[in-house]
Amino acid sequence: KTVTDASCAASANSLYKSIENLGATDMTNDNKDALYKAFNAFVKDYNDLIKNTAKSKNSNVVNQANYLKSIVSSNSSTFSKLGVTIGSDKTLSLDESKFKDADMSNVKKLFSGAYSAAEKMTDKVNSIYRYATQGETLNKKTYDNAGGGVGAPTMGSMVDAIL
Repeated sequence: KTVTDASCAASANSLYKSIENLGATDMTNDNKDALYKAFNAFVKDYNDLIKNTAKSKNSNVVNQANYLKSIVSSNSSTFSKLGVTIGSDKTLSLDESKFKDADMSNVKKLFSGAYSAAEKMTDKVNSIYRYATQGETLNKKTYDNAGGGVGAPTMGSMVDAIL
């Protein structure tokens, strides 16, 4: 583990909480100030995570961050409707007046429900956290039915299992 991985883990934890907070916020046009505050925290935490993962030497962290950025990019039109611009480095910038003029159903589209962008982002953020806290120890690991880590099987053990 490196200092960078610790920063990635802390940033992932913050982003997870921001996504969770947004999901729990009343996503109506009558609640724009509170939604803006929660959404602005999401943007800040997302950007912090993207910047920290860019410095990581852990390939698993970098790969999961790339997946996270692709989720955001694939929802760029919805983000755009909310006054969010996606930079060339995949960081986000938020225009407060455009956000508050937007229809908040777009926030709901991104941050609530099964298969939403938020659900997909949460999955990647959890993976980043796990890889950042456990380092490269997860490489080449397989898991048993109970979720316990075991070493990759050798040919002998596979043949024994078949016989």
